[in-house]
Amino acid sequence: MDVLWRDVTLAARMLRKNVRFSVMVVAIIAVGIGAGATILSVIEEALIRGWPNADRIFAVRGFSPTKNVRWFRYSVPELNEARQIPGVFESVGAISGGRCVLVVNTIPEDRECTQVSHEVMPMRATEPMLGRGFTAADDRPGAPKTTILSWGLWQQRFHGDRGVLGRALRVDGESYTVIGVMPPFYDLWGGELWMPFQLDPADTDRTNRRFWILGLLKRGVTAQQGSAAVAQFARQLEREHAGTNPEYAGLQMDLWNVKQAVIAGIRPSLLILLGAVTLLLLIACGNVGSLLLVRAAGRQREMAIRAALGASRARIIRQLLTESVVLAALGGALGMLLASWGIPGVVALVPWDELPPNGPVKLDSM
Repeated sequence: MDVLWRDVTLAARMLRKNVRFSVMVVAIIAVGIGAGATILSVIEEALIRGWPNADRIFAVRGFSPTKNVRWFRYSVPELNEARQIPGVFESVGAISGGRCVLVVNTIPEDRECTQVSHEVMPMRATEPMLGRGFTAADDRPGAPKTTILSWGLWQQRFHGDRGVLGRALRVDGESYTVIGVMPPFYDLWGGELWMPFQLDPADTDRTNRRFWILGLLKRGVTAQQGSAAVAQFARQLEREHAGTNPEYAGLQMDLWNVKQAVIAGIRPSLLILLGAVTLLLLIACGNVGSLLLVRAAGRQREMAIRAALGASRARIIRQLLTESVVLAALGGALGMLLASWGIPGVVALVPWDELPPNGPVKLDSM
């Protein structure tokens, strides 16, 4: 340990003798690591980490060869039948997002509203921070209309007032009672308000396709098994209804992970950023290597004197490596500091509804 400490002390002394070189190398390392850590943290949040149950929540998508169109929206009869698919889903529900007009203090505002069946929000395994979630009773046709607010809307328009529970809001000309507020960073289909669909189970119109179908796979069931089950469901629709609904002829269905569906719009951009940051890191490494080689060439006389005084080749190499490690440590520490400052700025540039976080994007200690 004493030898290591002497090496570090000597390395620090040698680096102080050439401050311009040391600052330049540390800055290059810091910029490379800071930019890389920032982008990788955002990419990890968007592409790798995810919502609770993210790997188990899937949208049902279809393709009709007769119309040459891909399906994402379904009707009430199709939802009812999807709920009967045996063996793969823990729950199945409906979801659809869009714009709505919210009236607060007589002032109309354009907001993102998401309609859900009562099964959908529990799939995220996140409870409201205030109030309660939707129940089957809230989702019955003719039941009193209720809504749950996002944390952002609650803070922005209601100033975090806990008395918002039970308050009546006008949404698209109808009265909704606030029953809950979701926690910060919760996102589901870009909603600022969520309300129950109140679908009529007796609806038999197969052409009125107006919502996505989401399914929560049972634990232990793979995506491949789920896709095989919905493919069989497509065959069932074709057998039983192709006579009255020709679009079912040859219908193909599979499952699409909902996280992949939500981030599909920014995935190419994030991957391009990842490539750019990788290139930046390679350039930084090349620049630092070049600077170290130039410095080593200028220290040939110093190395010759050390060798003449009895320093072994291994001792000289160890000292040079120690200097490089000290530079790398300083650059890495500064790079992490730059990343901690840069992440909020990068996140602010990403559309909120396209980057559903599991919490604030942060540096991963791993």
